[in-house]
Amino acid sequence: MLSSRVASFLRTNCAALSWPAATHTPQLQCRSHYKQQQDSEEKLEKPSSLTSLSEIFSKRSIGVDFLARLHQLPHLTLDVLRERRKLRIVEKRAYDQRYIPERHGILGPDLAAAVFLVHRGASVKFIGKEQWYKKNEDDETGLPVRHEEGWNLEVIDASDTELVYEGFDNLMHLYSLKALRLCGCPYIDDWCVDRLSQFRDTLEHLDLSGCSQITERGLSSLYRLTSLKSLTLGYLPHIKNINLVAVLLEECLPQCEIRGVDYWKPELASKSTEQVTEFEKPSDASAGLKDAGRTL
Repeated sequence: MLSSRVASFLRTNCAALSWPAATHTPQLQCRSHYKQQQDSEEKLEKPSSLTSLSEIFSKRSIGVDFLARLHQLPHLTLDVLRERRKLRIVEKRAYDQRYIPERHGILGPDLAAAVFLVHRGASVKFIGKEQWYKKNEDDETGLPVRHEEGWNLEVIDASDTELVYEGFDNLMHLYSLKALRLCGCPYIDDWCVDRLSQFRDTLEHLDLSGCSQITERGLSSLYRLTSLKSLTLGYLPHIKNINLVAVLLEECLPQCEIRGVDYWKPELASKSTEQVTEFEKPSDASAGLKDAGRTL
């Protein structure tokens, strides 16, 4: 009796309760999450548009510069690669010869300039010292490692060195420099020659022989060197009007002796004498052939 009453009571009470319908089981939820993750990975592996490609690169820390280089790939040729390599070499050379304030603060302007030049193949000489300082096979220079009094730079021989425009920042405040030789420097150009005016009060001897990058414009700026006593301009065949430039410099600097320039060129006189004028035409054809062969 009692059990039947309990059973009927439970049936009536449980029927009145509303239980929520089970929509997803835990197994179905795991399967749906795995499927969503797999779909996202497929989208990353197979981008469908440019926007998705940029999203992938941004997520993988690939910058805009790399994308710009990808766009330039069809335009890369051997000539472009050579030009870029040359540009990197030029930038590296200029960075290597940059001005370092710490070096000048420790050594002073004269010793700092000497250390800079000696480590690049130049030779230097100081006032009151007969020895020429240059780097030996063991990379030793014999120069002081700190500032000392009495080391005033007097002569610089930077022949055949790779000195560039940026390197002249290391040659400032040289108030005792009297002689500078830049013979055969391949990177000395008009801009470098213009910077030599900082030595106008002390520089007495200058050698620019064999500097193939110098033109008439660069030489015309040497009139500022009012203390110059000798100027060597040999081995500059690419300058067509070297004689005229030398004459103008002598007028501006009467105390300066210009060397290495031939003011008289015999080939000009020989060419003028070999020209046949209208009044010297041959009378017959044979004479004309002989004169033509002579002129050839």
